Amino acid sequence: MVNVQKTVYDNFVSEQSKIVEELKRRLFDLETKYSIVVADNARLSKRVDELEKSEKSNTNSPKLFSDLFKKNKPENTTETNILNAIRMEQTESEKKSRNVIIFGSNYIEDIGKDKEMVNEISDVIGFDKSKIKFIKRFKRKNDDVESTPILVELSDKVDRNDMLKRSKSLKDNDKFGEIYISPDLTFAERELNKTLVAKRKELNDKNDSKKTGYRYGIRDYKVVKIIVDSQKSV
Repeated sequence: MVNVQKTVYDNFVSEQSKIVEELKRRLFDLETKYSIVVADNARLSKRVDELEKSEKSNTNSPKLFSDLFKKNKPENTTETNILNAIRMEQTESEKKSRNVIIFGSNYIEDIGKDKEMVNEISDVIGFDKSKIKFIKRFKRKNDDVESTPILVELSDKVDRNDMLKRSKSLKDNDKFGEIYISPDLTFAERELNKTLVAKRKELNDKNDSKKTGYRYGIRDYKVVKIIVDSQKSV
């Protein structure tokens, strides 16, 4: 009986020791990360001070970023253009946030046929057609163009994300296997996306997914590793 109790006690002590060691390890990791953050913060603060001093010495530009928004200061064309560009980008992004673009369909000048196709695609992927508010096919630049995108406006951003998520199943459909759906991006987002796509291709060209078990994909405007089978980012 005593031996049994001692064994139980020894096991308990052993488990507690493991927990303590794990806590020590985590504490060490946190202290290390904290030191890095403190060092980075100090370096950034120094850089900000240097930039502000540099700006103060230049009478032709605002002293601080907040000065961009102050009243009764000399007009600066560059500042005005930057602020206008920011406002326009935000407005355009908000306007497009509930839209998707459908690529890969043959061009026809029949909005009724386009609506039928979009509704059929919605049925295939299990999307609620009542969420579709507006459909528009882009005009082609010349008669040689065989396909143009279709703009689809949905109720809100939630519905857009739902349709995008469901559209991944189209690649396995016999009729719509060549169709793909993407978000309606602003000019700035399209330029960023081009860069990300090029980076993704470069990394995937160097990566053997059969050996590594992952490929590179784009998630939230970042290139990340995606496990091949689960489609989850690493």
